[in-house]
Amino acid sequence: MSSENQEDLSLLLSLQDRVLETPPSSPSSSARPASPGYLSDDELPRRRSGNVDLSAFKAAVEDCMDYDVETAQKALKSKKLQNPTNLDVEKFSGLRIRNHLLSPAELSNHLSDIRFVRLPTIKNLLKGDTLSGSWATVGVLTEKGSPKTSSTGKTYCI
Repeated sequence: MSSENQEDLSLLLSLQDRVLETPPSSPSSSARPASPGYLSDDELPRRRSGNVDLSAFKAAVEDCMDYDVETAQKALKSKKLQNPTNLDVEKFSGLRIRNHLLSPAELSNHLSDIRFVRLPTIKNLLKGDTLSGSWATVGVLTEKGSPKTSSTGKTYCI
């Protein structure tokens, strides 16, 4: 890499977002003909057709990177593979559920005759509204409560 390119790269890296991009109407852009990425206010920016060759940029930046590109790409691919494939969105609540005890079809069958009520609606019920009929809600438990006894004598825990 030539020393001139190295100096330019060092200058660019030292700026680190301290200098804003030059706006299209600035005097510095008048030195060159209309910037290829900008048009008037009522038009959209033009895109260059075809792929842009970034090999020169990659070669210039390669020495300054503090990690190996191939290792980083492999790590990114492995993270994508580690995402649970059994993660589904429950259609009544919108919650993402993993490690199902019931399949989505079974859950839908169980709740087919029951009206789904969101938690904010239940909050309004505490203020005096009424809700009749068979209904259910879905929530996320963050900690296990103390055991209680039902009216039939069975112990349960929420």
